[in-house]
Amino acid sequence: MLSNESERLARAVEHACEARLVILARYLLGNVAFHDERRKEFPSHESFSARVWNLWCWWVFVTSFSQWTGQLVQQSTRSSPTMPRSFIACVLLLASSHATSASSHTNYAHQYDHELFVGSLANESILSFDLTADGFISGGRRTTPNEVKRSWQTLHPNGKTLYSADGGPGEISAWNLTPDDGLQQIGNAVDVGANPVFVTAVKVPSTASKGTAPKRDSQADDDHVVVIAADYTAGAIVVVQTDARTGALGEVAVTRHTEHPLCPNPIGDRQASSHPHGVFTSPTHPSHVFAPDLGLDRIYHYTIDSNGTLQPFSSQPFVVAPLCSGPRHIAFDDSGKFMFVVHELSNTLTVWRLDDVTHELTWVGDHVSTLPPDSGWSYCSATAAWDAPYTNNCTKAAEVRFARLQSFTVVYVSNRGHDSVSMFHVDEKTGQLTRPSDPAAATVLGLHWPRSFSVIPDTTPSLLVVAVRECVSVACVCA
Repeated sequence: MLSNESERLARAVEHACEARLVILARYLLGNVAFHDERRKEFPSHESFSARVWNLWCWWVFVTSFSQWTGQLVQQSTRSSPTMPRSFIACVLLLASSHATSASSHTNYAHQYDHELFVGSLANESILSFDLTADGFISGGRRTTPNEVKRSWQTLHPNGKTLYSADGGPGEISAWNLTPDDGLQQIGNAVDVGANPVFVTAVKVPSTASKGTAPKRDSQADDDHVVVIAADYTAGAIVVVQTDARTGALGEVAVTRHTEHPLCPNPIGDRQASSHPHGVFTSPTHPSHVFAPDLGLDRIYHYTIDSNGTLQPFSSQPFVVAPLCSGPRHIAFDDSGKFMFVVHELSNTLTVWRLDDVTHELTWVGDHVSTLPPDSGWSYCSATAAWDAPYTNNCTKAAEVRFARLQSFTVVYVSNRGHDSVSMFHVDEKTGQLTRPSDPAAATVLGLHWPRSFSVIPDTTPSLLVVAVRECVSVACVCA
């Protein structure tokens, strides 16, 4: 159960988004992909009415939030610590970003360091936002036709092309980033199956290390990229070839997971068959591809050759996760030595070691809850109503990210229902996870159904950009 203070925090943030500020984009259920160094200047002019509106929003939010925080300070006890000033500043930062983006005529002279692309299922489009190094967010421009549920997006390694997994029609589409911050589709979308929920772009290993592989020209060698998707409904991993010069999508190859489920007491249809939920590569061994399968409690291990063909890793085609845990997403540390897996059905994290020589995975033994100790929350079934988390105390772990901050290395994980992002310190020698002793530092509460997020570490303080159901949130990470 949430403490009274936590409940008040959750409600305050929710009311700030819904009542006092224009909601930037409702039901943003996709991921957040950010593009570095897409810098641009905006003119500092704005209409008088827009300026008055923004100042009024600021005044209402700040005064009401100040009153609320003052009440918390008065009511706090030793067992219920006051809210740290850093987090209060984060919430105010969130408020200012939404207030200034409420009017389409409002522009400020900020230097934008990152461009964010957010896939929306309800708006059925990809939205574009601009983010400064100090956390100012602006935009919400619809960059694609609002006809298709855009489940997941990823950028080509060259940063010029964006690929989208479009869950409704079961397609992957390719888009060029245009100078005016829009997206222009490249060719036609390709049919990849039933329901792609995740997509990534992987650079194919050079033919230089494969003497028997067919020879391509040098530019193709350098720029050969394949797009790999996880098809949740079809139980398959899909590889799509791309054109080395234009980024257009080409030939499709499908690999299906046909093994039997392992969970003796499956939850509904979540574990009745294969349901891969993502595709990830090691930063130090990019030819090794890992696909967590929520339905089969397995993490599949593939290699990709110089032709862009996916093959099961011969010495370890998969590893078995804790039964009935439902592995969903993966994050590697920057050394490529440790792999962190978030398990949706058990709301837990596991840690695996990737051997630098054999490339085999070994479970290091950690199996920690993504929730605060004694939270009293449990998994939400797939058939639960949307408001079930707020009546039945049920939750679903969603995303995991590794970050090297200024002072330490951490893993973040989001919890839908509990409406939080939890943080764990990482032991760089063993990979083991430790929750900070300070509850306020360990868990950020009040994010409405946080599905995916990105960490932007090269700012001070570092930033988390979170896609939630009611509004796009920017939170500080105080390093």
